[in-house]
Amino acid sequence: LPREQDRTEGAPEAGPRPATLVSLRRMPRDYLVWSLFTFFYGNFCCLGLAALVFSIKSRDAKVLGDVESAEEHGKTDRCLSVVALALAIVSMIVSIIVMATSMAYIYNRFQDVNRPPVYVSIQIHFRLHTFGQ
Repeated sequence: LPREQDRTEGAPEAGPRPATLVSLRRMPRDYLVWSLFTFFYGNFCCLGLAALVFSIKSRDAKVLGDVESAEEHGKTDRCLSVVALALAIVSMIVSIIVMATSMAYIYNRFQDVNRPPVYVSIQIHFRLHTFGQ
């Protein structure tokens, strides 16, 4: 056995070499960081969780060499992350607007309760002038 190894190591190969195909196709992205951000900070109706699941599936498919599946899961992940983040931003803006208007309403309502009504002061002023004569 050692003699055969010595002979084949230095000897040139006989016959044509098989051609190797090199794929220049880029590996698809999995958007894991974006999915984690969406899961922790913008998990609107559990869309962030779904995006995270598809991101992990995309990464697993990429590791296994299944480029088509990785690309499909990556696109689904990106779509879910965009929708979840957009809905989270819109809901935050709407909640800020609702809170600001409700606080302004409560403040104005509280000011109206502490201020005496206008008609009472007019009646007191009128009565003082009529009884003084």
